[in-house]
Amino acid sequence: MFLIRIAFWVTVVALLLPSPDTSITEGPNSDGTSLIGFTETDTYQSLELTDVAVAAMHSAEDVMTFCERNAAACDTGRAIFGHVQRQVTYYGGLAITWAAERALEGNSETYPERGGAVPAREASSPSASRQRGA
Repeated sequence: MFLIRIAFWVTVVALLLPSPDTSITEGPNSDGTSLIGFTETDTYQSLELTDVAVAAMHSAEDVMTFCERNAAACDTGRAIFGHVQRQVTYYGGLAITWAAERALEGNSETYPERGGAVPAREASSPSASRQRGA
């Protein structure tokens, strides 16, 4: 996921940066070594902002009509998403319960003279009420 984010932001930055007036060329140096330099001719096609916007709108329209063209793929995707959502909800709830129990166990070790009771200033906080299930 990290690599996808990096690729996305590099692409955004590359699109937003102004194009150089010259293009990079590679050729031999006078002593036979490789030389990388700039030439005055621009070999790349110039992109206009309106062309980019129109292409983005066509791509968005294509994505939005995907399910109309591929109903079986969308049904499968919905089923997979529903399964993943149920799994995350169930196991996420277990993880939160486990973390809350561990936090309460930590309080009983921290305050043994109070029988694990939370000090008054913490007991009145909303988060302490949620941990105790109140």
